[in-house]
Amino acid sequence: MNSNTQKTVWLVGASFGLGYDSALKYHNEGWHVIISGRSKDKLYAMQTQYENMSVCVLDLLDQSSVDHAITEVFKYQVDLIILNAGDYELTPSLENNFDTFQKIMNINFLAHVQLINKSVSYLLEQTNKSTICLVGSMASIIGLPNASAYCASKAALTSYAQTLYFDFQNTNIDVKLITPGFVKTRLTDKNTFKMPMMVTSEYAADQIFKATQSNKFETVFPKRFYWMMKYLSWLPMHKSAKQLLRQA
Repeated sequence: MNSNTQKTVWLVGASFGLGYDSALKYHNEGWHVIISGRSKDKLYAMQTQYENMSVCVLDLLDQSSVDHAITEVFKYQVDLIILNAGDYELTPSLENNFDTFQKIMNINFLAHVQLINKSVSYLLEQTNKSTICLVGSMASIIGLPNASAYCASKAALTSYAQTLYFDFQNTNIDVKLITPGFVKTRLTDKNTFKMPMMVTSEYAADQIFKATQSNKFETVFPKRFYWMMKYLSWLPMHKSAKQLLRQA
């Protein structure tokens, strides 16, 4: 068990990229970090390298794995849950690849809903105030070319986070939404188009840490890219499409 003064964060999707660097950030700040993901070897290597990390192997699409993780994690008093797990693949709508679309929606959205639903009763029973932090994307602001599944999943996650924020008012659960632009990870490495204002995963991890210590509901970065995307969403669709396709 963690001490009475040390805070515990459960970081889902900690094996690579942003999740990995976020785990290191909280570790360096003195938190007890529970790291979850499917890459068992990667997680245990992290635990061996860094003190005060606990491993909980988790496959979000496996019901028994989720149930086991909930049981193990809530042996601790959890102060913060960061839901960072996600997947990305190009999904050109003309190809009608429903299986890929469904997989992306399940991982990026529905699995998060299930995990939160199963966690809420435990969080409400705790005496401390806890926070659920969902990692979204600026892809939720406007549909992007050939990314129907990813954009739809992140738009759903953003709307869900907003609703949770209202529904958890007057409870001991706070809700936060992180909305990053392009972050340099193995997922964005799949892209062949221009990715303006890309940030490193280390920078993004710092922003997430600051966000979870603030009173704000939503944290966006880089802000200039956020306002550019918002501007495109305010344009008539044919005009925003022309500008987006010009950059593709």
